[in-house]
Amino acid sequence: MMKKAVFFVVLAFGLSLVLTGVGICGMVGNSDVGQWYLVTETDGVNPNLYSDAVGKITFNCSTGQFVLRAHALEAGRTFTLKSNSIALGDEVAVGNGESGNGNNVLITGTAENVCDLTDGRWNLWDGGTKFLRSLPDDKIHCPQCQ
Repeated sequence: MMKKAVFFVVLAFGLSLVLTGVGICGMVGNSDVGQWYLVTETDGVNPNLYSDAVGKITFNCSTGQFVLRAHALEAGRTFTLKSNSIALGDEVAVGNGESGNGNNVLITGTAENVCDLTDGRWNLWDGGTKFLRSLPDDKIHCPQCQ
């Protein structure tokens, strides 16, 4: 019973950090894998479009592969993941995916140049509306991009 209570406290704390806009970003242990968490856009045209949506991008610095998992979306819609990297100079679409019956979307891809995608923000779009974004100070620090 105690283990279950501790689990729910930790889960609630973690979700509160994500949903209140506290960024949790960085490298996982001593590996070449970094993570960005996406939170609900609050300064967009319709901030309540997906008010419960959250997402996480896992990025491999060695291979340039990335995976976005986003949850609490509307089923059957196509979403676009964009990066507004400083190196690229503009917001660039890096992948698309359609949400399934479970209201989740999975978008995968590989960056041509690893360092192009590690210095900017990531956004998830539904048509013309940005509704999930990484936080401004969130950066992945790949060793080769220093």
